[in-house]
Amino acid sequence: MIFVPNVFHWHKILFGIGPCDMFTTKEDNYPIHKIMKQSVQYSESELLIALKLCKREAFEYFYDLYAPVLYGMVLKITKEEKTAQSLMLDVFSELLREIKNYDPGSQTMLCWALVIARIVACEHNNKVNKVNPICD
Repeated sequence: MIFVPNVFHWHKILFGIGPCDMFTTKEDNYPIHKIMKQSVQYSESELLIALKLCKREAFEYFYDLYAPVLYGMVLKITKEEKTAQSLMLDVFSELLREIKNYDPGSQTMLCWALVIARIVACEHNNKVNKVNPICD
């Protein structure tokens, strides 16, 4: 079973540093069970539009959909659970910053997110001088 760190803590951090007004709403105080149970479903094109508009529900859906896969990629590269867990904040921060540059015509959103997760994990490995063939 893959452990994915608690999203509520990341929401607090990410929503405090994001470029969108929605990051500072009073909704930050709602309980974790409301975050983890998504009632909204998005197609990939709808998700992209909603993410570019900084919709909180879209980010939550995006996180719930992709975090387990991205965490698996980061863990495979770093080979350390605590490191992989802490790097997930960097991964999602980078994804939010780069969403404006995502081109749906070139690759799926999952492929794009995996590339960014790989880059973040490999940059970390390079900083700590760890060798991993996935990063070469």
